[in-house]
Amino acid sequence: MPNCISSETLRSRLRYFLWQRPATRDQISMVLEALRDVGPSAIFGGLLRDLCLLGSRNFQSDVDIVVDSQSQDDIERRIFKWKPVRNKFGGYRFSVGGQKFDVWMLNNTWAFQRGYVVEADFSTLPLTTFFNWDAVAYRIDDRSIICSDDYFSELSKKVIDVNLRENPNPIGYVVRTLRMAAIHQPLFSPRLIHHMNAMFEIFHPLQIIKAEHKAYARPMLSVPYLDEISQKIVKLTSDEIHFPARLTPHQLGLPL
Repeated sequence: MPNCISSETLRSRLRYFLWQRPATRDQISMVLEALRDVGPSAIFGGLLRDLCLLGSRNFQSDVDIVVDSQSQDDIERRIFKWKPVRNKFGGYRFSVGGQKFDVWMLNNTWAFQRGYVVEADFSTLPLTTFFNWDAVAYRIDDRSIICSDDYFSELSKKVIDVNLRENPNPIGYVVRTLRMAAIHQPLFSPRLIHHMNAMFEIFHPLQIIKAEHKAYARPMLSVPYLDEISQKIVKLTSDEIHFPARLTPHQLGLPL
């Protein structure tokens, strides 16, 4: 990972990824063009995070696109040819040339719907994510990057934190946290460490492993991994932690 990540780092990598990279430019441009007249749209979350942390060559995320439109039917008509599957949150999942996309209406974002974040707008969209690393959006129309003032600083320092605790899939975010610990070896904020301690009291390791197998084609978690990481969390929470800490254990389910 680069020593310093900035908005210019992301802007440069986005320019290449969206308009120059042969493996992705055609698929993404087709989807963005299809949605262009439906309403303003923004790329959100994982794509932007991974471009910052991994670069375009190692990008593996889905592409999340949020559309500021009041017409679900218009969106569905525009992407119909890709046979989208509608999810329980009102969004659509589909593939174009092997690249997976998730598209949804801005005001259908879960945290807006539940009232955890008020005033559904692109400017408040980054407030809706569980992780601080995902709290970034890129508007297609004016090519603006929307994030907090310390977003790139925290990403550069590899400090991962809870952005919004409330979420629709608690065990799913436990799995994501554990996988991110293995893949990125980040520093965990005290708030995230305390949150994970509470989650380990709710979910048994076998439940977590089962959830990972259901969600990921290449699982990497194992009971030794979970035992070691949970012991580290218990030790940290028994002390008064005031600074980010690294949790990555030695036992992984598979080589990275």
